[in-house]
Amino acid sequence: MNIPVVRLAVVAAVGSVALLAQAGLASVSAAVPVPAALPTTHLSVHAGVAHTPASARKTKASRGSVTGHVSASANNASVTGAGIRCDGITNETPAIQAAVNAAGRRAGGVVMIPAGVCVLQGNIHLNTPNGVTVEGGGATRTFLVQHAAQNIFQITSPGNTVEAMNLNTFSFNPGIIPIRKSPVPAVLFSNASDTTVADITAETGSGFGMRLTGPNPCDAFPITGSVVSNVVMVNRGIGGFAAVDIDCQNGARLSNITIHGGILALFNDTNTVLSHETYFGVNRCQPAWYVTGPASNILIENVVTYAGAGVIHGSGHGGATGITVTNQTFGSKLHC
Repeated sequence: MNIPVVRLAVVAAVGSVALLAQAGLASVSAAVPVPAALPTTHLSVHAGVAHTPASARKTKASRGSVTGHVSASANNASVTGAGIRCDGITNETPAIQAAVNAAGRRAGGVVMIPAGVCVLQGNIHLNTPNGVTVEGGGATRTFLVQHAAQNIFQITSPGNTVEAMNLNTFSFNPGIIPIRKSPVPAVLFSNASDTTVADITAETGSGFGMRLTGPNPCDAFPITGSVVSNVVMVNRGIGGFAAVDIDCQNGARLSNITIHGGILALFNDTNTVLSHETYFGVNRCQPAWYVTGPASNILIENVVTYAGAGVIHGSGHGGATGITVTNQTFGSKLHC
């Protein structure tokens, strides 16, 4: 029996969205006011974990911030960028990019994106000399909606953080399922060390959901310090594209991940921990996670799957060794 893919129901008058989970499960919904001028669908669920803003954390307590502007130094010296409006009409890509560029000139820069619907018409590149934190008002308040056929965030320099927002490439790039060689955009791509993705709800079409990867070939595991936590990812990635793709990593830390759609892929990873995944597959036997060798020293714990169990698989480049799986359970009596 096939379990239906996640669907979205939209009430255009108020912009309400309901995420319908698998058969027999309660739906998760939230009403978010959306300007009528933006003809799009917005996903409004969250990971159920309280968000601690970057400005409140001990490691970042010295940084000030102004909504729509940036604070780019530890002594709160502000760098003012163009206003970020998020009014559901204005193309915010230039304003956000200008704020990121300004914030990245010094260490500790923060870009605060206000609540609202932020229309995008291109990538936001995180490639500055210093890492930047791009922080929204929360996954049910700040919506970045990509209209162009591009990822939302393109991260190519180390030390960047994206947190507390809702990312959507699905509404204007749904794709036709399956697309095996030409995927539609992901919400985020990173090939840089020390990338953090936290407190994010996201929806993509038939391509990757979000992808953190290394160069090709990557058997030296050059990417380190990746953190993905408190993420809800909805995607239609049944054409070979993972919902959360963690490739060529040494020491990645993944926690509190909820996936509706494609798998969570751990490809050529080592010293990686996946803790607390809840998985709803496109079909009943789709694996909740997939480890591909060469891989070593991976801990997978506290997984609840409403589809198939995880899979460990070697490759022509090497096997998968030292893979520990604890407390993996099925959320439904009907399973593979």
